[in-house]
Amino acid sequence: MKKVVGLCKYCGQEKTLIASHIIPKSFYDMKNQGSYVGINYKDSKLDKARFQNGHKEHLLCAECDNKLGILDRYAAHFLFTQVPDSALIYPEEMPLCPKWYFPKASFNFNLLRRFFISLVWRASICTLIPVSLERYEKVALRILKHEQIDDENLFVPLIYRRQTGTSSDLFSMTAVSHFLSSKHFYFRFPSYEILVLTDIYETNNIAYAKALHRLFNRDGIEIYRISTNTPTDFSLINSLLTTRKKYKRTY
Repeated sequence: MKKVVGLCKYCGQEKTLIASHIIPKSFYDMKNQGSYVGINYKDSKLDKARFQNGHKEHLLCAECDNKLGILDRYAAHFLFTQVPDSALIYPEEMPLCPKWYFPKASFNFNLLRRFFISLVWRASICTLIPVSLERYEKVALRILKHEQIDDENLFVPLIYRRQTGTSSDLFSMTAVSHFLSSKHFYFRFPSYEILVLTDIYETNNIAYAKALHRLFNRDGIEIYRISTNTPTDFSLINSLLTTRKKYKRTY
């Protein structure tokens, strides 16, 4: 394998670079690899290069990749072991919107939060995914390197667990959009849908911003279950069905 030498995006030093995953590889290893489907953000079509274990690029040296790996391993444990092993709550006020709730003593807030910051940072620095943190890219890196005090109004993650029982639960993709004047990053990987808002107080709707912040903070995390498909899901499923013959692969 040809050695790739360049500037590590994390430490800024010229080193041998490894193929770093944007969405951690372990997140694709929870089930049979052949079931996973990568979606190209630009045209919502199947991306053959992402069939096996997601998008990866030569971005980091091995030492820095291992530093982020600590965050990846904790997040994988929380999302794929702790959440599924916990009981769903059916709120009286919204019985059709079951959720998981984790009080502050049950999770490591700093590790989990920094994982989501690392996720959007990695997506922003890669070349093949059209996602950019813009002015927040350097801020995210400084937070990850403990060079800047973390502002919990930035990079607010919202976690949704997908349990529709359809192929849409297995899609992986990365995208960016705007909601209430705030830029947010959208990640899909098997069994999960994640939104990371860049700055919830950029919006004029302060009450809504506070409501969002209550879903992920030091005192607790709420994770809602998605049990039905959305129009976006049906569009992605259609992309899968119409391109099976092209790639001559059985899912």
